Amino acid sequence: QMRELIQHAVRAPYGLGEQTVLDTSVRKVWQIAANQVQLSGKSWATSLQKIIDHVALGLGCEAAMVSAELYKMLVYDQGSFFATHRDTEKSDGMFGTLVVVLPSVHHGGELVIRHAGREVTVDVSTAEMSELAFIAFYADCQHAVKPITDGNRLCLVYNLVMRQRTKKSQSYVSAPLYDTEVTKAEQLITTAMAA
Repeated sequence: QMRELIQHAVRAPYGLGEQTVLDTSVRKVWQIAANQVQLSGKSWATSLQKIIDHVALGLGCEAAMVSAELYKMLVYDQGSFFATHRDTEKSDGMFGTLVVVLPSVHHGGELVIRHAGREVTVDVSTAEMSELAFIAFYADCQHAVKPITDGNRLCLVYNLVMRQRTKKSQSYVSAPLYDTEVTKAEQLITTAMAA
């Protein structure tokens, strides 16, 4: 099935400033455009909405109207990867990316997400064919996909978009910074230690 999908795919380029570049030493993965992907099934729309609701809560956007626009399908075969990058905001109101990993047995391909000096590595590989996984992050986070070491990973990439309820509520959404809280905690600890 993966070989058949790849026959309908092209190598995925990446954005470099104002240019779109194809360089497999930076990004090696296959892509299928959203207009070539058709999702069906009785429960898919409901399942996707549950994922979006969970993601909105996790990203602190539960009060907003968050939707997910299918951007593309990606096929990571053995050796596929994507070096550190940031996603470009592709539509008005886009504030993040949602990656839905479809049931596909693979190893490797961990997603490394960095923001404000913090780093987390997410491993969605599984030997269970029936599992669906998802990852969401803000568009201003740097991230990289480590090489797939075995098998294939199939995923849907969505642009997370926030539709404002009113014009007054418009504001830019990004990954939270805790610099103020850290500074206050540091001051409290210093004061407590001096006493």
